[in-house]
Amino acid sequence: KGCGGSHPKLESHQQLPMHTGAPTHQTAHADRFEPQALMAELQERKAAFDAAEQKMMRMEPLTDEEQELYDLTSGDAIQEKLTWLSAHCKAMVENGEITMGEKQQLREQVGDKLTAAREELAAAEAENKPKKAEKLTQAITNLSARHAMIMEHTPIRHPLKHEQAIVKLRRELIPLQQLEATKGRLLTMAETKKVGAIPDLIDEIEQLENDSRAWFEDDTEFNARCDTVANAAVKLVQKSQKAAAKKKGGSGGGGGWKTAR
Repeated sequence: KGCGGSHPKLESHQQLPMHTGAPTHQTAHADRFEPQALMAELQERKAAFDAAEQKMMRMEPLTDEEQELYDLTSGDAIQEKLTWLSAHCKAMVENGEITMGEKQQLREQVGDKLTAAREELAAAEAENKPKKAEKLTQAITNLSARHAMIMEHTPIRHPLKHEQAIVKLRRELIPLQQLEATKGRLLTMAETKKVGAIPDLIDEIEQLENDSRAWFEDDTEFNARCDTVANAAVKLVQKSQKAAAKKKGGSGGGGGWKTAR
């Protein structure tokens, strides 16, 4: 990802996405976005716009896609967004607003740059190029400081947009899944009816999760956030079931249901 950081509230530049396949200015559904993925998409659009502009200068016809892009925006407008987004990314990293996955990616990225710079420095010194060596030494110092800063940050977790509603639904779902997995006896008619609600609960949870997904968020990051919420719901159910079992005391009622994954 590079700059790292999924972040709430765009707050500029002009709500960013422009002909990127992402929603346009819809803040109700776009409360988070993946900056580096958006950066890559905007850079691709900038290159496409520049290529279209060059074709026009050569009096060559544009494709429908090129014409649509050319009519929609301008090279300056895309560059303006890229400049803002780059500064936004830098500020997020400096403020420690990065997740565990983003921290790992940043660490690897800066580490690769450090390795390359050190190799270039060794070559510059071997070739007796003091000015280049001095420049590379400063670059290594800056990269080392950035690496240290990244390592000092404690990763954050961005909550899902509908997290509370999802937890509530999962707390309803888990006992029903446990009931469905009951062995050693047939379910009663009332229990079978309860279990019949499972597909609808799963569908509702999936809809809320998908609506909580950030612009350009990759599957790994998204699934990790959803899993965190699911695990939190499991713990809450376990806690309530243990409390209920304890309340029964030694009446022979047994413990709670075995928690299903």
